[in-house]
Amino acid sequence: MKFQELMEQYGMLTRQQRLFYPRNFTLSNEFTKALKKELDAQVKAGMDPDMFVKKLNRALQFYVADYKKVQSAKPIQSTSDIPALVEKKTPTKK
Repeated sequence: MKFQELMEQYGMLTRQQRLFYPRNFTLSNEFTKALKKELDAQVKAGMDPDMFVKKLNRALQFYVADYKKVQSAKPIQSTSDIPALVEKKTPTKK
């Protein structure tokens, strides 16, 4: 029996990939608590945790796109919001 199992697995390579937490990136405690609570609720409802991660990533893309639209549509409130990229040159008198 062991020989048969060995022959079935012969030639199959397993690959492991190490994942690291992103540098210079922190999430608020409120967000992580809410995420854990939502994950627990979805798992209790019968969703696979890996599928939850895939669907969450996909849904977050829509929220980020909406956020970008709102931010780009906001009018500039004051001149202090405009970065001084080019120095103003004053005309010189001759």
